[in-house]
Amino acid sequence: MSTELSKDRLNQFENLYHEILKDLATLEQLQEHLKQTQAKMEEMSQYYAKDWMEDYDQFPDLMGYHILNEDAIYNAFYEYEEKKKALLRYIANHI
Repeated sequence: MSTELSKDRLNQFENLYHEILKDLATLEQLQEHLKQTQAKMEEMSQYYAKDWMEDYDQFPDLMGYHILNEDAIYNAFYEYEEKKKALLRYIANHI
């Protein structure tokens, strides 16, 4: 193999290494974001379990608040669970 081709390969994998380091930092940020999202979902779940019905009864015709639509909250919970499952499946398949 020529020196030039070997050097090109070194450059290619040096660049790949630096991309991986950036990706690892992104994964760390993702982990923190997931923690924050989980906390938000737990807060919404508490609201839905305790106070939602009171707000719904008090403002039955108030427009513009997605949270007064029971389906919207359910769909957000469902989508969140599906996203978590997909992420877990992906991780499990690549361990």
